[in-house]
Amino acid sequence: MLKANWSITDLQKHFREILTKIDLIIGGNGKFLKNCSGYYKSGFIPLAKELTLVLPEISKEKTTLLLIKTVGEWLKDHPESGLVLLILNTAMESMTASLPYLGLKLLNKCIAAYFNRKISCDWHELVRYVFKNILLKH
Repeated sequence: MLKANWSITDLQKHFREILTKIDLIIGGNGKFLKNCSGYYKSGFIPLAKELTLVLPEISKEKTTLLLIKTVGEWLKDHPESGLVLLILNTAMESMTASLPYLGLKLLNKCIAAYFNRKISCDWHELVRYVFKNILLKH
């Protein structure tokens, strides 16, 4: 995906398709796990991390920004998806070394999508996902 000479529009379309397919793999809308540990036990974090690890590898920052915008739009359209919390968890870890401000942009989009859900929203759950990796390392 990174080395192909695709147009921005094609990249955004492809990234949306990837998000949709991963959402189907983890259970799709309506099967959201309310328990924070459910995703960790099932091994979905590495899958979601692949989505965020690719972003800092893109050579053009403008393209990275457009893909972050695409992720944000997809999450806004699918707020009940488990990907909201999974991407929230991996965004900063994936982008801290090279593009921390872009990681914060992605984090902001995840939080906005989370609070647009029709199911319950809880700051404690959100904080657990943001800081889960930090807590596991220490």
